[in-house]
Amino acid sequence: QVVIYAAIAFLLITIVLFWRLFTPVADDRFVLAKGDFTLHYYSFTPYQAERITNGEIPLWNPYNYSGEPFAANIQRATFYPPRLLLIALFGSDWSLQSYMFEVALHYWLAAILMFIYIYIIMQRWEGALIGATVFAFGGYAVAYPMLQPSILAAGVWLPLVLTGLYMAMAYDSRKMLYGVSLAAIGLCLSILAGHPQTTIYVAYLSFAYWVWLGWQKKTRWLMRFIIGVGIVVGAVGLSAIQLLPALEFIQYTSRAEELSYSFNANGFHYNELIGFFIPTLGSWSPLYVGIVGLFFAGIVVYVEQQQARFWLLVSIVSLLLGLGGHYSFYDLFYVFNPFTHLFRQQERIALLIIFSIAMLASLGVHHYWERNNLKRSALRWAVVIFGGTSIAYLMAFLLENETYTLRLGFVLLNLTLLWLWLWWPKTSMSMASYGLLAILAFDLLTVGIQSGNFQPDQPENRVQLPALLEQIDTTERFSWRIDGAAGLRGYGTLFNLQDIYGAGPLVLDTMISLYELPVDKFWEVLSVRYVTTTDILPSETDATLLGEAINEVGETYRLYELSNPRPIVHLVYDYRVADNRIFARQIMADNRVNLRELAVTAQPLPFELGGIRPSQGVDISYEFTTPEKLLINVSTPENALLTVSIPYYVGWQAMVNGKKVDIVETNAGLMGIPLRAGTEQQIVLTYRPQSYIWGRRLSL
Repeated sequence: QVVIYAAIAFLLITIVLFWRLFTPVADDRFVLAKGDFTLHYYSFTPYQAERITNGEIPLWNPYNYSGEPFAANIQRATFYPPRLLLIALFGSDWSLQSYMFEVALHYWLAAILMFIYIYIIMQRWEGALIGATVFAFGGYAVAYPMLQPSILAAGVWLPLVLTGLYMAMAYDSRKMLYGVSLAAIGLCLSILAGHPQTTIYVAYLSFAYWVWLGWQKKTRWLMRFIIGVGIVVGAVGLSAIQLLPALEFIQYTSRAEELSYSFNANGFHYNELIGFFIPTLGSWSPLYVGIVGLFFAGIVVYVEQQQARFWLLVSIVSLLLGLGGHYSFYDLFYVFNPFTHLFRQQERIALLIIFSIAMLASLGVHHYWERNNLKRSALRWAVVIFGGTSIAYLMAFLLENETYTLRLGFVLLNLTLLWLWLWWPKTSMSMASYGLLAILAFDLLTVGIQSGNFQPDQPENRVQLPALLEQIDTTERFSWRIDGAAGLRGYGTLFNLQDIYGAGPLVLDTMISLYELPVDKFWEVLSVRYVTTTDILPSETDATLLGEAINEVGETYRLYELSNPRPIVHLVYDYRVADNRIFARQIMADNRVNLRELAVTAQPLPFELGGIRPSQGVDISYEFTTPEKLLINVSTPENALLTVSIPYYVGWQAMVNGKKVDIVETNAGLMGIPLRAGTEQQIVLTYRPQSYIWGRRLSL
């Protein structure tokens, strides 16, 4: 019953935070802000929803970076259960509203899971209400994680992991299995949510909690080891369908940005620490936990209690790491912790800072109700804090600092409400607890609603296909590609246009290699038909100007249609061998080399080519039955190399007339299939990686 009441309360808070996203009144409706949310997250979900609704697993994405693995890219969250359930619910009606509903749902889930965790370990619900609200609706959660949903989703399951750990350690051995299973499921869900950095943070805290619980409960070392290994093995096994393809994918990719110490070490600046006490109204306040949250977290610091000291230590260590390169503590981790080299933006560890403060706040509320002397001390401290804040407000007012006058005025309002709550006689603990929840909720909701994450639902705030690109002929869109660098700007997947550029930090090495070619050669081997560019085309380019427009960043760009673009599937009758991609690009860049007639391969073909295209008898047709399967029919009177403008990547298999043949790396990272002379030859090109097959077997 307590959990049901809490669930209803958290549902009301979630509705207040997100109601404008779903209201039927058009003038009141908002959407989440364009940017990372639309480009890196939402734009890939309609493709995922369409494929899954049709009963297909989206293993390959033809629309991003000339084609890339979809499911293997962990950021796509292809196998994330909440996403799959919502796709089943919305089906073919999946839309931006569907995805925003997924985001809103995770705030409610975060609150419920945190409430249950705190309630289990404390056996009291009053503190659990406050701790859950701080975690789910605090400044961190309503800042950038709202616009980067994989960060949000990966962190939501932290309370579930800790709940499982607590059950496994605290209860008898018969119930240990339930706890291990629960923690493994929570860690698995964090992995599948698609943000490895956040999952690493979840693992950090889970490990520390495992060590601390084992020491506190005096659990035998063998039992601790069994529990820890069981959780890791269970989580890895359940998520193998995602982990194995992802680990394979990462070996063939380069980040769009160069990861180095100077790039990775970004974190909180010292002046941002004021955000613990004073929120920034109108923008993000990732360290803000509300006046109620901070006040009760401060109270528990004075209480001699092991659990409070543990969470205080977690908050301090996390904060020091969150400062990144601004504080030398990060350097210690950078030198000795290899995971630190993989991720940037160290301020994302605010997840652990806010979580630990939420735990301290819940402990503070718990002790407040348990100790009468603490009630009197709390009231006195509230008066002192109110007085100090009033002086600061008066100084800001006299100095005509409008920004701090506004922010301190907001803090004073919440301090006044807290002081009234502390002073007011409490005849009903339940009513008083929900009153305290209301004060905290309205505080945090005000900061969240004014965070800048919400924009009016106007056409300019939604991603739309540029009007200039509407004239593109899409009747045979799998036969050619578009250079959408200036016009599509990464949204090829959203608009079902095969872009040679795309969105996402992980790019196949193949494409990184091809980007170094002269642009006309680049367009040739990637079968580009349409070009959006802010530059002048090479002088020898035969193209028709279709118009010009201004893109979303204010640049004037032009749309061209190239004459006679290369088909995605094309026969050549001459080739050169280059033992590395650098040499291959040098050959391809030579203006004397006609790439329509000659290919560059990474190895000799199993038979010789004639060197001259036959004047007759050549026929070729092809059809993509799915993005993972290409059917080709070829007749050729001479031996040939069938070039396919799809990135050369492990998992693609070729069958010629029912017999498996090796795919040859062609043109510095694309695919080629050697063909002997023959008529009506049937070629089947299929993408079905072993990493996915084995991962699925392990997960199931």
